[in-house]
Amino acid sequence: MLGWLFGLLSQRIVTRIERHYKRNDLKKAIFSDLKNQAVQLTAVYSKIQMHLGLSDKESLSWVKNIHKKYRDDCPRRVLEAMEKLLQAPDEQFKIATNLLKAEDNISLGLKTYSLPFIESISEHLSIFEPEFQRKILEIQSQINILNEETEIVTFYYRLTFDPL
Repeated sequence: MLGWLFGLLSQRIVTRIERHYKRNDLKKAIFSDLKNQAVQLTAVYSKIQMHLGLSDKESLSWVKNIHKKYRDDCPRRVLEAMEKLLQAPDEQFKIATNLLKAEDNISLGLKTYSLPFIESISEHLSIFEPEFQRKILEIQSQINILNEETEIVTFYYRLTFDPL
């Protein structure tokens, strides 16, 4: 009788254990994808601020913390340069950021972004709790809104500067 009961329950137990490990592995990969995206977006944010001359120490500190927290291979010289800028007096900070703005003679290249891993496993999101699913879908939605804005800017740029 006990063997029969174990026979009935064993498949459910094994399935539940497999699902648990699969969920944990997928969550790690999802967080890795999100960390990479966070680093990319903060770099773009910083470049836009430099380009427009709107850099301030608070936002540079935020960018530095994101790079430190999420990017394991962040070049030491980049973090040191950010730290030197943050420690500089306000007047020197403005001069340095204006020099960086002056060096950036090229226009901003607006790009679209994606979360390829998350998009590839979207059919498996149902194994996660509803709150986690909602957050992932919200992030995807925000990335899509950013991409739409980029496409609109590109469209109007072409209308304005296309020789035809």
